[in-house]
Amino acid sequence: MMSRTTRGTLEFMAPEIFDNLREDGRLKYEAWPTDIWSMGVTLFLMWNGKIPFPVHKNWRRPNYKHRSEFKSRTPELLKELLSRMLESDSAKRITMDELRVSSPSCLSGGFHGEQVDLTFF
Repeated sequence: MMSRTTRGTLEFMAPEIFDNLREDGRLKYEAWPTDIWSMGVTLFLMWNGKIPFPVHKNWRRPNYKHRSEFKSRTPELLKELLSRMLESDSAKRITMDELRVSSPSCLSGGFHGEQVDLTFF
């Protein structure tokens, strides 16, 4: 689904939204990959307690070249999942179908011995 408008918080917006903003203020980008990006930002924030890509008040977009570090106790599988969700190239970003299939199985070991159920996606 193509989208031509945008709403929301800068810190949660995918790079392609800014890359496809034309001088006339119009946009053209795929909505699903940007939703995956926003879910990745949300999951990163929930786990790490901070936004993955900082936005300083004088900037007009996040700094996608500098991602905040993961907490030292972050499981490798979660790092891998977040890295795929926060892939700056939307064509390479994990899709919703891949997320449905891979997330429950890649997280089946759980975090710190707890089972994690992501079937709500």
